[in-house]
Amino acid sequence: MKILVYADSGKSGSTSLEWLAVLAATLPVEVTLLLAYDRVASGVTQLEPLVQFVRSHGGEVRIETTDGTHASSAIVAEARRSGYNLLILPPSMRGGARGLLRGSRLGAVVRNVGCGILIAHPPARTPRQILMCVGGGPHTEIDAEVAARVAQAFQAQVNILHIVSQVPLVYNGLEDLRSHLQQFLAAPTPAARQLERAQAILAEHGVAHDLLVREGIVVDQIMEEIRTGDYDLLVIGAHERGSGTLLQFFLEDLSNDLSHRSPIATLIVQGPEGWRAGAT
Repeated sequence: MKILVYADSGKSGSTSLEWLAVLAATLPVEVTLLLAYDRVASGVTQLEPLVQFVRSHGGEVRIETTDGTHASSAIVAEARRSGYNLLILPPSMRGGARGLLRGSRLGAVVRNVGCGILIAHPPARTPRQILMCVGGGPHTEIDAEVAARVAQAFQAQVNILHIVSQVPLVYNGLEDLRSHLQQFLAAPTPAARQLERAQAILAEHGVAHDLLVREGIVVDQIMEEIRTGDYDLLVIGAHERGSGTLLQFFLEDLSNDLSHRSPIATLIVQGPEGWRAGAT
């Protein structure tokens, strides 16, 4: 797997490097470390142990530096030049209160690269519980394929979360909710078929999984599931790039919002990244 890691001078930059170590311990990697000048100058990063760790697991490492004030353009330029499978970015790329604007640094990177992006929230730990949030569109299969590859590599469980508006506001306990879920999945709708296909993809990869259906505002329901569950990684999609449709802008806004609000490491899927062991 070919990975580009950006680390700024803050504590979150260290988390990017820690997540690289988590991946390198399991997957063969070819890594470019893109470091902010002030991080290198401050001596806050002792890179040699990390570099040796990656190499001891069969990985390769290249180190570059950049001006942190122009990080987004440097990341995009490097990503386009070398064709990476994955970018690892610190959550400080969110841009604070301005993060939800399309002009945010993270949003600019997501819109201008074609590979997956891991927002490296702490703690950096081997993912055992993964929450995959899908809308039921054609891109659901891509999300499922990537989630399956991650789960297979780390022997993780995946919960598929789909938010609908048809769940009754009042129901009589879990049996009623299960009955509604069965009706929803049995319905001849594109969303139901895509969810069925997502489960099949996970099963084909031998990944333990479950399907959760919730009713309400999408982002709020996802945040509630993260709060009540014990998840290590959130997987969301950023698809329909360049289509110019309302769906494109909706999905872009949704993935941007989630990447800003998620308190756990978040993988933004843009294609079938090379997560399988042995992929580069």
